[in-house]
Amino acid sequence: VVRKFGTDLPANRVVASNGEKGPQAEILGPGWHFGYWPWLFDLTPVEAITIDQGQVGVVSALDGKPLPNGEVYAESWESSDDMLDGRKFLGEGKGFRGPQLTVLTPGRYRFNPRLFTIVAKPSLVVHIGEVVVVKANAGPHYVKPEGNGVEIINGVPLVPKGYQGIWNEALLPGAYNMHPDAYQVVTVQVTKRVYTYQDEKWAIKVRSKDGFTFPVDVRVSVEVSAADAPKLCLLYTSPSPRD
Repeated sequence: VVRKFGTDLPANRVVASNGEKGPQAEILGPGWHFGYWPWLFDLTPVEAITIDQGQVGVVSALDGKPLPNGEVYAESWESSDDMLDGRKFLGEGKGFRGPQLTVLTPGRYRFNPRLFTIVAKPSLVVHIGEVVVVKANAGPHYVKPEGNGVEIINGVPLVPKGYQGIWNEALLPGAYNMHPDAYQVVTVQVTKRVYTYQDEKWAIKVRSKDGFTFPVDVRVSVEVSAADAPKLCLLYTSPSPRD
């Protein structure tokens, strides 16, 4: 809905929430709607968006309050339906412009393209035999309670799940509807692996008392627990723990 006449939009606003002229925050669902006279309003049909299974909808708002200093993503909404409601997003003053931390789960959604852009991206899948260590670039900052120590590896603290930083708890096998840009992930294998060094290139060579050199076959068994995966990622930054 675009209103042709009315008061001007406030500075730096692109969508009207109080009847100003210009694109309106509200959208009209299917059915009859009276009072939208063509001399006062322009109405444009817009396709709803479908988020397929195995994907999430990444949302960015084109209008709203500026993000607080130091924040890259707007804080989460309890309901994605409330977030996509333009009147609630702008009218109640809860919406911030820019990337939204809340993602859309699989389904079909009506949205205002003058207020939001939505891009479908793959959701996170953790396979059997693997865990995922998460570095959160969004969320509340963790303040440790008195007397409760935080484990620090290589000068970097491990924070509880849900806070900004590297989580001290890895994600177990399963599917997760997480923001693919706000959360960086590192996959770690937790199955036991055995490495055998027995050819001329890799075998360890030893020298006997009488001066003879001969190769010795070596077999190494390696296993990383899910609880230790976050520590491993902080101890070794290259190559990837998965490799």
